[in-house]
Amino acid sequence: MTKHVGMTGTRNGMTDKQKATFKRLLLQLEADWLHHGDCVGADADSHGIAECIGVRTHIHPPVKDDLRAYCTGDKSEPEKGYFQRNRDIVNSSDVLIGTPATVKETKGGTWYTINYSKGKDKPTYVIYPDGSFDTHFVVIGCEWR
Repeated sequence: MTKHVGMTGTRNGMTDKQKATFKRLLLQLEADWLHHGDCVGADADSHGIAECIGVRTHIHPPVKDDLRAYCTGDKSEPEKGYFQRNRDIVNSSDVLIGTPATVKETKGGTWYTINYSKGKDKPTYVIYPDGSFDTHFVVIGCEWR
């Protein structure tokens, strides 16, 4: 079964500890595809990590060019507004990994996307700047989803 992993993160980029945990999770999840929003920072970081370990990349670019990373992926969607493309990333993925700049929830695209994923009952990993992470899973009967 093909595994699609979505990614959302800060435009400031991931810390070294977030990068290490992100890479470890992609490998543990046996990701085949990484979906990201093609912005500078964490999106570009995740793209490089995915390419390094042989995970194909699916780009969901923003309409605005000012923060765009212009990564070259295996597949790309049409440009959309930030919140719509963030929802598309979640909807196209089996799992979401978020790498916020803060431990506490703030306003902005990263936490919006994390909360949207949780609201869709998608398995969601939040990797904090120190490399630790929390997970959100939904229990159905005796199985994790």
